[in-house]
Amino acid sequence: MEPDISLYRDRIESLCTLAGSQNMKLRPEQVREAFEDCKVDSGCMPAILRYLYERGIQLETMITPDNVQEDQSSSGALFPPGSRTSLPLTEQDRKYLEEYVAGLYAFESEGKSPLIPYMEKAVRIAAEMNCSELPLADLIQEANLAVLTMSEQKDFYGEDPELFCGRIREALDSVIRSAGKVKSEDNILVDKVTRFEQAVREINESGGEKFSIAELAVLLEMDVEEIKDILRLTGDGE
Repeated sequence: MEPDISLYRDRIESLCTLAGSQNMKLRPEQVREAFEDCKVDSGCMPAILRYLYERGIQLETMITPDNVQEDQSSSGALFPPGSRTSLPLTEQDRKYLEEYVAGLYAFESEGKSPLIPYMEKAVRIAAEMNCSELPLADLIQEANLAVLTMSEQKDFYGEDPELFCGRIREALDSVIRSAGKVKSEDNILVDKVTRFEQAVREINESGGEKFSIAELAVLLEMDVEEIKDILRLTGDGE
């Protein structure tokens, strides 16, 4: 039995009028916006899309007629920078730290580098900043890299100790934020893929119809580019 879409007649007619001014085309977000203040039954939206299609209206990902104002909204999501989630050192971490420092001074005893005391300080700062975003070993390597980079600058060996420590913390904080951002993006993407697959499964089980990417953007309340990215990841892309 076809779902009753008469409750949404006024909104559907408004969409038809809008499509008439856009060469009988609509963007997915325009359809979503028409129903954003009301709860549309999950079985009704496919019926509404079919009704629009029967009226000769197509869903397009881009519309560029002269009489249509360009949509200035951005489809790209901005991810907030990751924040450091402090973790206490485990016994294994402490053992690794002390063995690493001992190894540094064993290297120095051979007269290899005047940088060793600076590296030890940087390594211990890295241990103080231990977090869930990066393994301790990676933090230590980043701290050593920061020391090597700073050592190329003039007057490095006469630099104020507090300034040196501050610069090391700043360098590590930047690396941690970047790692946190990547992890956040990965988690969000995994969540999107999970929700997408579940929603598509529910749609298929309800009617067995095949929908275009533009139609899925309406049904799943997602941006077209998001859906394309997910389809590429799952191996179903164009």
